[in-house]
Amino acid sequence: MADRNAKSTTSKVTTRSQSKHSPESDGTTIEPCGTCKKLVKDCDKGLRCELCTLWFHISCQNVPAEVYDFLARDNPSVHWYCLCCSEHVDKTLKFIQKFQKSHETLVSELDSVKSRVSTIEHKMQTGIKEVFECRPTNCEKAN
Repeated sequence: MADRNAKSTTSKVTTRSQSKHSPESDGTTIEPCGTCKKLVKDCDKGLRCELCTLWFHISCQNVPAEVYDFLARDNPSVHWYCLCCSEHVDKTLKFIQKFQKSHETLVSELDSVKSRVSTIEHKMQTGIKEVFECRPTNCEKAN
């Protein structure tokens, strides 16, 4: 029986062609397409979504054959998400970008506050030092 979770050791994209080269593959059908619900066979051009892990025929996801061929190459920096998950990934990435910007702003503001606190501490230490240096005997001499 084919390993349903077969994955190239380097690529993040799993294609049917990679899965059928699994030593356990017997060329039988596997899971249904997440769009049309027909079985995605080893002889089909199919992709597995990295997020929902469902299999899809490339025609059901409007993936051109050239793109499929590119995705089938072992490229660890390439990811593939089905149309449904792609929308969620886009929203998540936009949220992460906003979060990063907010984080950078907070770090900058925190650095500014730390600097001001350091200045205040220095002034307080200087003031305390002056108070202790101005003891009654020292103050009388100063007047």
